[in-house]
Amino acid sequence: MVEKEPPESAARRCSEGAAHRPRVLVIDDESLLGQTLQLGLEENLDVELEVSGQKGLDRLLAGEGFQLVLCDLSLPDVTGAEIYRRAMELRPELSQVFVVMTGGAVTAASRAFLEAYQGPLLHKPFKLSEVEALALRLLGRAL
Repeated sequence: MVEKEPPESAARRCSEGAAHRPRVLVIDDESLLGQTLQLGLEENLDVELEVSGQKGLDRLLAGEGFQLVLCDLSLPDVTGAEIYRRAMELRPELSQVFVVMTGGAVTAASRAFLEAYQGPLLHKPFKLSEVEALALRLLGRAL
C-alpha cells in the first residue's frame, strides 16, 4: 500500500521550490482570518498559518526562514507580546518584518506593550489590500 503525502506537505514542498517566494507566518487563533490571508495572498506569497501562539513561537525560535510574520496580540496560550519579546531575543533580524495584529488592547499588559512597540501594526478589522500594501513595503519589492 502506497501512502499518500498529506496535501499541506506537498504544497509546502512545492512552495519551497518556487522561485524564492517570500514566506509569511500568520499566528492567529482565528483560523478563518488565517485562511483568508492564505487565499488572498497566495498568488505572490507562501502563507503558513499557526493557530497556536506556542507553535508559532516554536517555529520562529527553530529558525524557520520567514520573511514576514503577522502575529495576533491576543492569543489564548501565549500572547503576541511574549512571542515578539522571545523572537527578538533570538531572532532580532525579524524586528522589521514582525507585524502585530490587534483588535484592541484589552489588558493593561497589552496596552503597555502597544505603547512601547515601534514596529508595524495592523488594526483589525483590516482589508486584504492593507496587508498587501504593508507586505509590499516591508518586503521592499513588487508583489
